[in-house]
Amino acid sequence: MVKMSKISNTLNARKVFGRSVCFFLCGLLSAAPVGVLSAAERQRTISVSGEAKVRVAPDQIIISMAVLNKEKSLDVAKKGNDNTVKSLINYFTETLKIDPKHVQTDYLSVSPVYYNCHHNEEREGRCDPLQVQYYNLEKGVQIRLKDLTQYEAVVSKSLKLGVNKISNVQFITTELRKHKDKARELATIAAKEKAQAIAGTLEMKLGKPITINLNNVGWAYSGRRLGMSQNVMRNEAGGRMDDGGSSLAVGQINVTASVNISFDME
Repeated sequence: MVKMSKISNTLNARKVFGRSVCFFLCGLLSAAPVGVLSAAERQRTISVSGEAKVRVAPDQIIISMAVLNKEKSLDVAKKGNDNTVKSLINYFTETLKIDPKHVQTDYLSVSPVYYNCHHNEEREGRCDPLQVQYYNLEKGVQIRLKDLTQYEAVVSKSLKLGVNKISNVQFITTELRKHKDKARELATIAAKEKAQAIAGTLEMKLGKPITINLNNVGWAYSGRRLGMSQNVMRNEAGGRMDDGGSSLAVGQINVTASVNISFDME
C-alpha cells in the first residue's frame, strides 16, 4: 500500500507540473500581439553596386631619362657623363626656364665589365678575367613639365645633348584627389538610381541605406578612348592637346570608383 501511494503522488506531481508549464506557455502565446512579423519579414533590403569613371586631361608630364657612358677609364666616363648632365640641366633651367626644383638626378650606376676569357687564354696567361675591359656609368635625370607644349622640344634636345635612353614618360594630374572624390560621388549616385529603378518596378519605396562599402578608387593613364560599358556613369573633363603642329596626343587619365550599398525597402 505504501508503494502504491508513492506512485500515485509522483503521477499527481507530474500532472501539476505539466499544467503549470502549459499555463506559462499559453500565457506567453496569448500575450503576443497578433500580426507580429519575424526579423526576416520586418527587414526587406536590396543590395546594388555602382561604378563611375571620370576622364581628365593630364596637366603635367614627368620624363625619366638616362645618360650612359662606356669608357676604359672610370674618370673619363664620369667626366663625360657629368658634362652631358650639366648641359641638360642648363638647357632645362636656363633655356626653357623650368623651375630647378622640377629637375633632378635620381640615380647613379657604375658597373665594370670584365674580359670574357677562354679557358686556354686564361691558362696561358694571355687573358686576365679580373681585368676591367671598360666601365658602364649611367646617371638618371628626371624632369617635370608643367607646360605640356615643351614635351617634344625636351625629348628632341635631350637626345642631341647625349641622352641614351628615355626610360619612362608619365602623364599626371595635380588634382587627382578632387577627381577621386568626384568618382566616388558618381558611383554612389549610380548605385542609388539603380536601386530606385528596381524598387519602382516592384512597386516598393526605397528606404535609407543600411551598409555602404567602397570597393576601389584608382586611376590609370590611357592614351586611347575606351568603349562604353553598362551601368557606368561617366564625366568627360578633358581631351587632346593640339597646338597646331605637335604630334603629341596626351590622351586622358581614367579615375574610377565602385561602391556596394544595401538599402532598406518599404
